[in-house]
Amino acid sequence: MRNLVTITTPFRDQTVLQQHDGSALLALEGTVELEDERNYPVIRVVNERTEETELYEPLAFENGRWAHTLRLPTGMHRIETGVELAQAGYNPFYLGHGDMLRSVFVGEVFAIAGQSNAAGYGKGEVCDPPQYGVSVFDAGWRTAAHPIGQTKASAAYADALNCGHSAWLSFGKKILEQTGSPVGLVPAALNGSGIRSWQPGEPLFENLVSLCQQTGAENIIWYQGCTDTDEPDGYEELLERMLRELQSRLGGVTVMIVQISGTTNERRDGRGWRLVREAQRRAAVRFGAMLIPAYDLTRYSDDIHLGPADNLLLGARAAEKFLRQSPAGEITARLTSGAVEIRFDDVRLRPGKAEGLLLLDAQNEAIPCEACAEGNILQLSGSGVKNARRVTLAFDRIFSGTAPRDDMGNVLPYFDVPVI
Repeated sequence: MRNLVTITTPFRDQTVLQQHDGSALLALEGTVELEDERNYPVIRVVNERTEETELYEPLAFENGRWAHTLRLPTGMHRIETGVELAQAGYNPFYLGHGDMLRSVFVGEVFAIAGQSNAAGYGKGEVCDPPQYGVSVFDAGWRTAAHPIGQTKASAAYADALNCGHSAWLSFGKKILEQTGSPVGLVPAALNGSGIRSWQPGEPLFENLVSLCQQTGAENIIWYQGCTDTDEPDGYEELLERMLRELQSRLGGVTVMIVQISGTTNERRDGRGWRLVREAQRRAAVRFGAMLIPAYDLTRYSDDIHLGPADNLLLGARAAEKFLRQSPAGEITARLTSGAVEIRFDDVRLRPGKAEGLLLLDAQNEAIPCEACAEGNILQLSGSGVKNARRVTLAFDRIFSGTAPRDDMGNVLPYFDVPVI
């Protein structure tokens, strides 16, 4: 049996197209061979979830060749070609044989950049199976399965170690479940890479840009910074330089920044972790990025890598943030008569008493205070608040306690801001 209609465009089954305003364009071309001039070629688009026909129309052709551009809505599609046959009464369910493309997904494509927690080094048992509709790019698309960060050894960002569980499969499944939008994941992270390795012109940065261009990814998840906690000075400027260049090279890319967690390693100085977290928060505010706090996630596989349980929480947290499309808002603190007021832009706080806040004087000594939230303001009161110079969260290397939350239960980002 030979195909009466062929697709010659180099396009593969299971491909994810980045949606724009709810759809994506797909240009196809091929050949037609008709034995009976009464017959004519057609193209059909089928919803793979419902088997409903979304589009069915004839293919215009000339000299045995055709070209056709489809506008596919967000979702999962099968593209069929064939020939309506005179001898079959032009019945659309009895087409002459033609090429098909299965699992053509239109949805959101996310490049995952950074270091080992982005690649995923969670070890241990977890129920986080693959899901049709969530794909991973590894020199071509396939169904995503752990370890997501494990790519071909020839890849520019291939790690020397086997990766483990990460947050991103559960992240993709949450988006698919809640919106019906397929998700494509594009690994680009490398274990141990510092911010200087991600500057324009460096191989990791150029590889990230190339992967976004290849896959059409318009979303980047950035999860990096642990390596830079030993030398945190300048991190903020380098992160902003990278973000500005990504926007320049890729256009309106959406960025999500995971604010780093901590470490159980007692030999590590907590100062660097605090500085990197705050630098990430400030960069997110200025760039208009979404910020996903991870400081309260402390169930590690080792001294620094999140384990499966907290990777699942991080995936859900990142999905919720993406679906709300809420960029990081500014956090400011000012001294009023008898209190310090911390204002959170575009956030309503969980009302009532709050815990975990640390008020510091000019000598970095703690000032006893009580915190109470109303609206978008946290008010810190006490006899010594007039001496306050900074306000932050009360922990060093690793978080313990109750994280402050907004009125929807979302953890507030880590912050370390001056009192003005």
